[in-house]
Amino acid sequence: IEFGVAEGAGLKNMCEVAALINAETGVEFEIFGFDTGGGLPELQDYRDHPEIWAAGDFAGVDRSALELSLPTNAHIIWGDIRDTLSRFINKLSPECPIGFVANDLDLYSSTFASFELYQASANRLLPVVINYFDDTHGSPTRIGSLFRNRWCGQFAAIDDFNAQHDMRKIDRLYTLHNRRPMDKELWLEQMFALHVLDHPIRQTGFDRSALMMGDHGSHDRMAWPL
Repeated sequence: IEFGVAEGAGLKNMCEVAALINAETGVEFEIFGFDTGGGLPELQDYRDHPEIWAAGDFAGVDRSALELSLPTNAHIIWGDIRDTLSRFINKLSPECPIGFVANDLDLYSSTFASFELYQASANRLLPVVINYFDDTHGSPTRIGSLFRNRWCGQFAAIDDFNAQHDMRKIDRLYTLHNRRPMDKELWLEQMFALHVLDHPIRQTGFDRSALMMGDHGSHDRMAWPL
């Protein structure tokens, strides 16, 4: 899923990566983008960073051209997510659980509204859903980086979601730096994970024989039976 499609560069890239993974593994993907189609909605309060953003920013996308440029497994849902997301959640299936979300909604209010997705039934989500939050680093080349803080924007939305939910928690993805050859890339700081603590596999585990020390790092022995 991508929340905040704009002109579609990120969504198209997601489609390209999904095709590569499918060719390598056989895993199939359904890809969905959510966007108002008219830029940022009306800002609600200081948490939406009015010193950075304004309603209507990033508008002007050619909807038809963008949709025609996507593969058949990619779809865009137009409108405010406060109106569209509930219907989407109701159609989710355990056969196609949510596995990755790129969130580029910019505003606190929109980002927090998108977390309705994370209240879906546990079997509609992977036990760990990888997240990318676009507005969580302070690059000097980005608009308004000086103003970013934990009490506004996406940081505040993450903190408020965590405070309100006992069994669903968003945390930084701690291991990725250690698994990349270029471990100083800024986007690594923007990677998080939703931990679905009430997922069945995180309650009872699964049957396997006892591990030996040599098995500790084995993906084959530790793989989820999903």
